Amino acid sequence: MLVGAAEDRPISAAATILRGVERGHAKVLVGLDALLVELVTRIAGSSHERLLDMVFRS
Repeated sequence: MLVGAAEDRPISAAATILRGVERGHAKVLVGLDALLVELVTRIAGSSHERLLDMVFRS
């Protein structure tokens, strides 16, 4: 579940998390950055740490 962007206000983020928990989601992604990390991790597999390190250090 993904709603909003990294700039979500804390109350909005909390509401998103609670909604995800109520719906039984095992993982709730709040923000575009969370979605990107999730996608990179799934696509790159075990090499995701090196890839994310290169992306976030630049």
